[in-house]
Amino acid sequence: MGADAHCGKARFFRMLVWKAEISRRVLLWSCVVVCLFLAGCLDEAAEHSDRGMALWKKGEYDAAIAEFDKAIELDPEYGKAYYYRANVYYDDHRYSKAWDDVHAAQELGYRIAPRFLEILREVSGRER
Repeated sequence: MGADAHCGKARFFRMLVWKAEISRRVLLWSCVVVCLFLAGCLDEAAEHSDRGMALWKKGEYDAAIAEFDKAIELDPEYGKAYYYRANVYYDDHRYSKAWDDVHAAQELGYRIAPRFLEILREVSGRER
């Protein structure tokens, strides 16, 4: 093997290492961008949930539900938003929808207050 062939192989391996390093950096920055995007969505979901809470306390049920809908759209795994929307549905006597949101929140691992479940069972005439 001549010196030229050896230099060619060395250049080839340096190029592979360089490409691997570029790929690693691109992947790392892609992960950072995705994380920042998700963090923004989660913050925005929490903001909508907070607005929903304020509207619920004022008795503006439809507007509160719309805010919880937006929170859930931004973060479909935001169990708290399902739970609070269930409370709004309860206050608005829409018990079937309240149960739907209770189940969704529970499936996501969100713990529902036992007293809320008890009251919802009483008023809806349903167990689940």
